[in-house]
Amino acid sequence: MGTPVFVAELTELTYYFHLRLLFDELLSHEPEVRDRLRELLEEITIDKIARVGQRRNFIGPIGIWMSQILVKPCHVWFFNDIPEAGLLFDINEMVNYAQSFDFNEFPDYMAERSWIPSYCKVRSLAGSYRSPWSKGRSGRA
Repeated sequence: MGTPVFVAELTELTYYFHLRLLFDELLSHEPEVRDRLRELLEEITIDKIARVGQRRNFIGPIGIWMSQILVKPCHVWFFNDIPEAGLLFDINEMVNYAQSFDFNEFPDYMAERSWIPSYCKVRSLAGSYRSPWSKGRSGRA
């Protein structure tokens, strides 16, 4: 059960990242609402990072390999239940993000408030990394 649950948690985390990107577009005329939703989503995301970390901690190399295979079908299955998903999200981009998931892409302030396996924490010397949490929009989320 470890690998499928890990992929399910990762799917949810991917959803949160891309949902946050939509806030700027959908709520540009309501900055107070947008900011409050970001705060709430950030708390949920920090918790989800820990859950993904805990799941990652208990699957080995075979589980990681299997998760690479399960990411696409899991994302498609999850987002097929949301009729608007195809209009709001670029599912292929979300799958690509999930397949290349890296704990080091989280901003430091989020990583500090969550739990990440120590063997997954590797910051570059310059401290720069591409973060899906703060990246610019290119087309759909």
